[in-house]
Parts: sequence; structure tokens; C-alpha cells
Amino acid sequence: MEAPATQAEAEEPIDLVITATRTAENPEEVPRSVTVVTRDQIEEQTSLSRNLGDILGQLVPGLAPPTQSLSEFGQSLRGRNPLVLIDGVPQSSNRNAFRNIETIDPDVVERIEVLRGPTAIYGDGATGGIINIITRSGAEEPNRFTVDGGLTGSLSHFDDSLGGNIQLLRTGQSGKFDYILSGSFEKVGGLFDAEGDRIPPDLLSSQGSLADTNTINLFGKIGWDFGPDRLQLTVNHLDTDQNTDFYHRPSSESRVPQVARKL
Repeated sequence: MEAPATQAEAEEPIDLVITATRTAENPEEVPRSVTVVTRDQIEEQTSLSRNLGDILGQLVPGLAPPTQSLSEFGQSLRGRNPLVLIDGVPQSSNRNAFRNIETIDPDVVERIEVLRGPTAIYGDGATGGIINIITRSGAEEPNRFTVDGGLTGSLSHFDDSLGGNIQLLRTGQSGKFDYILSGSFEKVGGLFDAEGDRIPPDLLSSQGSLADTNTINLFGKIGWDFGPDRLQLTVNHLDTDQNTDFYHRPSSESRVPQVARKL
């Protein structure tokens, strides 16, 4: 017959471990694959594309390239949907938000941390992992104003494919306050295949390609440091409009490819 437990033994805390694996593991010691995309890497990639989904598709192993559509629907991490955070804040609370990668301009991004593997810390949408976009602070580069731009186009159809972009960035600091303001405009012209035929926007994707689109992206962040804490207000706005005179019509002959028809 066992002796009854004393009061000290009854009040002694115990460690309760619940695990779905064959062996118990400390959650903090579970190996995870993490990729950090630095500011220098982002600036290097923007010479080819200003779409953040394109940039991450080139730099992050396991992240699928974007669909080049208006919604960027379908970009997955290791075959599953990642959850997008901006400065640690989930971009959606009631649905998967992995299409929000393109909503922020790369000029205002300091670094991007990509955590592969499912996590329930931030709620729904993180079956593939976490993409945490960390924006720049005005205190890091105070009193700076930059203007950048570029042109794009096809050598064979320069007039119809002509596009370009321009970005304005302003950072500043005054005492405990700092701010960063950014505005960008991008125009995407018509797209053409290797034979010089125009590709209609609705042929590449059911949700529309980026051809013949105008995009405006505005960003602002104000920060106030008081003691060990920081108060931060961030506003981001993206507006993409498509104005095209072309659509695709299947040919009646099976051997003739689909062609673009002008409205």
C-alpha cells in the first residue's frame, strides 16, 4: 500500500507534454528553415522586376513564382499557402492572404523573413509558412530624398509595349519622431510572344495579366519612440487599373493558335 502524497508533493508543478510525433520535443528547439532577404538583395532584383512576388520567387527556395496576374493568386510556399505579414501584422484575419505580397512597394522594404513550415501562431493561412515583410524606418536614413525610374519595352513593338516606372522616397527625423513617405507609378505596356504576336491580357490568366495596366502605390509610416517602447502608424494603398483594347478569340481551325482581336 502506497503512502499518501504530502501537501508539498501535491502542489509541485509538473511538465505536461502533448506531441503528435513519436518523441517529445521542445517547440523552441524544433528545426525550421528560415530565409532572410536583405535590403541589398531587394535592390539588386528591382533592376529586373519591381514586383515583390517576382523578387521573392527568385530568392526564396520553395516559393513558387507568381502567376503574373492582377491578383497574384496561386503563389505558394512548398506547395501550400503562406501567410503574409507586414511588420508582424497579418494582412487578413478571415481568409488566406498570400496574394498580398504585391501590395507593398519594394523601395520601402528593409528585409523579408520567410519561415517555412506550418504555424498556428498567427491564425488561418499559414499552412505553408510565414512571409514577414519588415518596412524601413525614417530614423535609419534621416533627411533623404530619392527619385528613381526606368523604361521597358519590346524592340520589335516599341510603341505598343512601352512602359515604365517612377518612384519617389522621402525619409526624415525630428527628435523622437521619424517618418518615411513613398509614392510610385508603374505602367505596363502590351505583351508579345516570340513570333511578334500580341498576347491578350485574358489569355495568360483567367484573372487577367498585367498587360496594359497602370499601378499607383502609396506608403507612409510615422514612428514615435518614447522610452523603451515605440508607437507606429502605417498606411499603404495600392491601385491597379487595366485599360486594354484587345481580347482573345479561339480560331475555328484547331491548328491555328488563338489570336488577339482588337475591340
